Amino acid sequence: MSGTDRTATLIDDPRHRRAILWAVGIALMAVVASVSGLNVAQPQLSTTFGASQGEVLWIINTYTLTLAALLLPLGAAGDR
Repeated sequence: MSGTDRTATLIDDPRHRRAILWAVGIALMAVVASVSGLNVAQPQLSTTFGASQGEVLWIINTYTLTLAALLLPLGAAGDR
């Protein structure tokens, strides 16, 4: 099958689209809540691990990017 023969699968049912939107929104809220918790715990992380504020910021940013990057692919895998 060539690249021009493939067609995108469209979701025509509005209820199904709404359910997908809710699922992605709830997952995104979980990521935001998790990152907010890390930002509140930033001073404690710095003290516990003996890390500078810059190192703690790198830890939080890496965690955030990892969660956000895995959100859609793992959601797609869960749908299949």
